[in-house]
Amino acid sequence: MDQKIKLNAEVLSESSDVTCSWTISDPNIDLTKNALTQTTFIFTKSPAYNFINLVVKSDALDKRSLYSFFLSCMTASKKTAATSIKVHTNGPPISGLMAVDPSSGSEFQDPFTVSASRWQDDDIPLTYEFKYVSPEDASYQALKSRGEISFATGKRLPAGSETNNNILEIVGFIYDSLDSFSIYSLDVTVNKFKLSTDDLGSKLSEFNIDEQSADDVKNALAVFSSILNSVSCVHAPNCTILNRLACSATQNTCFL
Repeated sequence: MDQKIKLNAEVLSESSDVTCSWTISDPNIDLTKNALTQTTFIFTKSPAYNFINLVVKSDALDKRSLYSFFLSCMTASKKTAATSIKVHTNGPPISGLMAVDPSSGSEFQDPFTVSASRWQDDDIPLTYEFKYVSPEDASYQALKSRGEISFATGKRLPAGSETNNNILEIVGFIYDSLDSFSIYSLDVTVNKFKLSTDDLGSKLSEFNIDEQSADDVKNALAVFSSILNSVSCVHAPNCTILNRLACSATQNTCFL
């Protein structure tokens, strides 16, 4: 569960010294330890309307599970009343795959297709978002904004890190209609393509923004920026041993 469970109840007590307590159907869950509010309430005034709230930690309940919460009240004279509510917890889409075709290519030159398939969830429609991890600063860069289409074609990618065999990480976010999501990542090899500054300028001038989608414009600008800012890291030291981030911004130098 990614969100807290919040339950609200209203109790009319017609006598004093009424004790009300929340419990849960699963005996393996200690509600007193997993609640962010108290689970037992004592009311001394009557008659009175009393509001009893229960908030349960986001990680206390299993995903895709059914629970019953019970509210039981007892007076000093042992009279009782009780009510219950069922809660069906949500979970992210499951059992899916992601693919990138081709599995290797050259930056800017080769178009890549990213696709997701076989994802399952009861809360439809599913929506898909694709990004790649920038080899420069490990930030997410957009390939496809969130939408029901489960693939993105003709995407250009920057070269992967030289210190990691030109591997570039592609990440998919698969959402259900309640915004619960799964993350799937895979690696693709993107080799550096030698372009002079003049050639790069020529390529950029050929790019007609008016004929492109917003996603394609973002994608192209991010790739152009990556090519312009790329540096050689072939002779960089072992940054992991030095407790530094991988070389990316300064030639043959660990980052920060």
